[in-house]
Amino acid sequence: MQGKCIRLAWVVPVALCTGCGTSASRVAPVEIDASSASSQAMELYDKDGDGAIAGAELDAVPGIKRHLQNYDRDGDDRVTRNEIADRLHSWGDNQLALMGRTYVIMLDGQPLSGATVTMVPEPYLGENVKPASGVTGPTGLARMSHAEEDLPKSANGRAIPGVFGGTYKVQVTHPTKQIPAKYGAATELGDEVAFDINTTDVAVTLPLTSK
Repeated sequence: MQGKCIRLAWVVPVALCTGCGTSASRVAPVEIDASSASSQAMELYDKDGDGAIAGAELDAVPGIKRHLQNYDRDGDDRVTRNEIADRLHSWGDNQLALMGRTYVIMLDGQPLSGATVTMVPEPYLGENVKPASGVTGPTGLARMSHAEEDLPKSANGRAIPGVFGGTYKVQVTHPTKQIPAKYGAATELGDEVAFDINTTDVAVTLPLTSK
């Protein structure tokens, strides 16, 4: 399987197409070279060169850390190059959809309105996986989507909102409130959008603290 490019044939669910003028749309596939991506992931995050991302190294790739069970097939709390490649191949083996992703941002126990939430794709995935973002409303809820130019279009030409499959760092910023770096540029927050994770887009609460 090494060297094989994954072509993810995205099928947009009906639920995401309300008002789109079509019940389902075929979307141009995203290509990820699993061999190259897994090798780059090791170069980025296997700092001690022992052939696995483990312990404190996982903090730098919080999307994998959060969903470690989907990578760590042998249960040793370490992620190897082959395990990352296997996970990427599983994305291709299942027809991933353009999926919804919703966050509720709480700061010190209170909903944070007006915050920008950005999903930054892990660089090892390549340039085809784009950032997604959303702005929180009064209840702290933000619905995530890629920029309109990066989204597939419905039959009537409207952009279909959502997030492509991938592993992301999640950053939270605010125009007036000071947000600790552990949620911003040096975020500890991560997520993965995939065929077997939160497929019904249940809102994920992210409880932040100001200290």
